[in-house]
Amino acid sequence: MKFFVYIVLLTQFIYANESYYCYGDKKISIVPLIDKSRSVSVVDYYQDENGHVLGVSDKLIVAFKDSASLQTILENYKVTIVSELFTNTYLLKVSNKKETLSMANTLNELSEVLYAHPDFLKKRFKR
Repeated sequence: MKFFVYIVLLTQFIYANESYYCYGDKKISIVPLIDKSRSVSVVDYYQDENGHVLGVSDKLIVAFKDSASLQTILENYKVTIVSELFTNTYLLKVSNKKETLSMANTLNELSEVLYAHPDFLKKRFKR
């Protein structure tokens, strides 16, 4: 019986901490990778469903339907503009990199936003 309880608790823990990002209307699951060589890093690494390693920092790329909603979102979600990439598309910074994924997913669900996702970094590999 104890074994069954442990399995149920473990399953709830895993699904409660599910990490994902939105790509269009699809949720892409990602799993955190733990890098023991760095105790403090500006980038957290994840592996997606296809085995690609993605780095997540404290920056988001967000495209708005119109610029009128930008100021409201900046104030309500406590994000700041780093730069304007294109018309109505911005590189935004969150206050805590641990909130990057959840903030991107939250903003992606807003009607004023065309898309929002972390500013992913990919590891370089020598050929």
